[in-house]
Amino acid sequence: MLKGFVLLGCFLVAGVAWGEEISVEGVRPVRVDTYRGVERIFRRFEGFAAQDRAGLSLRITGVLEPGDRPVQEAMPYLAEATGVVPIFGPVGDEMRLPEDAGLWERDPPVFARLGRGQRVGLGFRIVVSGFTGAQFTNGQARGWLRQLDGCIEDEAGAVVAFLLPDTHKLIVMVAAGASFEVREGAASRVLVRNGGAVPYRFVFRPQDFGRDAVFVSDRALGEVFMEIPFSVRGEWKRGVERGKYQAGR
Repeated sequence: MLKGFVLLGCFLVAGVAWGEEISVEGVRPVRVDTYRGVERIFRRFEGFAAQDRAGLSLRITGVLEPGDRPVQEAMPYLAEATGVVPIFGPVGDEMRLPEDAGLWERDPPVFARLGRGQRVGLGFRIVVSGFTGAQFTNGQARGWLRQLDGCIEDEAGAVVAFLLPDTHKLIVMVAAGASFEVREGAASRVLVRNGGAVPYRFVFRPQDFGRDAVFVSDRALGEVFMEIPFSVRGEWKRGVERGKYQAGR
């Protein structure tokens, strides 16, 4: 995923700016990046070997730190001449960066409302595109993990892929009121029961189960995805006009 750590460099040093100086609750928006700085990360992913990214998509997530607060409190946006363009929805942590040739040409800044000591922490999520079912096989799960390893090798080499063991975990969103179980031969075992009113994030290692295992939910699953571990992260903060991305803690 990071040949010569170029993508990690992109992941760890992106910046955003807002076009207008808007004061909200006494905290003025500050420039943290540019459109190209962020879009370049997505373009780098699209440049990986086709077999490594087939059926997968890259998402960038955000959280306001310290405190793991919703990124919406920082209100990140693109500052266009015609007005501001929010790049996160009203809820959720995934960035919604418009893909537009005109924006690439104009390269507007990204702004965020950050007080002293605050920053937007950026994470990187690899999603199984278009997954809408209630089950998948362990063969499929291991295949998605191999693809992620391939992406990392494309960018940083096999050694880095080996040193990021957290990438060998799969995450599924189990629907409210649903159960998620594993079936191995004639035996079945419930892995999680979601008794809550919202989807539950369940993390597991497919390698801990037999190769013939099938993972099944009694309701349609939400997203199935993998996350680049916290040793690879990015941030936007005051006084830095390009996002900062780095490997290591």
